[in-house]
Amino acid sequence: DQMTGKKLTLKIPEKLKAELQDGNIYLFRGNIENKLKQSKDISLDFLLVSDQILSEEPCEADEIRHKEETRLYEKKRLRTGFDVDRTLRQLFHSRKRPRVSILYGNNGIVDSDVETALRGTGNSYLLRNTRANLADKNMIIEKIKKIENYSDIIAIVRGGGSGLEVFDDIDLANAVLNTRVPVVAAIGHDQDNTLVKRIADKAFSTPTAFGNYLREMALGIGKDREIEGEVRDDIQKQGSWGLVWGALFVVGILLLLLWRS
Repeated sequence: DQMTGKKLTLKIPEKLKAELQDGNIYLFRGNIENKLKQSKDISLDFLLVSDQILSEEPCEADEIRHKEETRLYEKKRLRTGFDVDRTLRQLFHSRKRPRVSILYGNNGIVDSDVETALRGTGNSYLLRNTRANLADKNMIIEKIKKIENYSDIIAIVRGGGSGLEVFDDIDLANAVLNTRVPVVAAIGHDQDNTLVKRIADKAFSTPTAFGNYLREMALGIGKDREIEGEVRDDIQKQGSWGLVWGALFVVGILLLLLWRS
């Protein structure tokens, strides 16, 4: 039960388990076992022990896929606190260089597109380029798990062309949602609307667009700091003039008192 957390457990013997097909719908026959637990709270555990498969109903592949994607979108909805913009701004305002790990293909050349788009603002970040076989979902998942320990943001960057179907893989999309830092996807072109692109914390149409974003964020923070400096100077100037006018006021009062006496 999603509201109360109460659950029933179905126990399937190895013999029956070998006959099951993932995704199919089954009707089992079996017995109910229960066990009374006494601790701080008294609870009764129910275990459904199956001994026979009464019926099997195949589930359409499209239906399975739809259910899996629905679960992923719900998981993304609950994935709060992974805002890429906010993460970068907080690090910049703390005078820290964001650690951005970029995952490129082994033979990819789009790293030059990102670097060109940065146009001299790359030093605002601690950029770390990592290479992997972006046609192998297991390799991508392994690399993501490895680099997240020293990253503030992870970006998966790949150009267009064939082989993008790996980014529609359910396991890979799930691994992205399990990552402990925000994940950016800059994969293919505008029309390449892959699953990973849809569930990433921030997505870009092309690698160049991602590079432009990094540049704009760095320049934007620079302008913010410039404005902060100007405001600080104005406050200091106002504070200085306030002291001057205050001193003149005190002197005037003293002169008035002396004249009267």
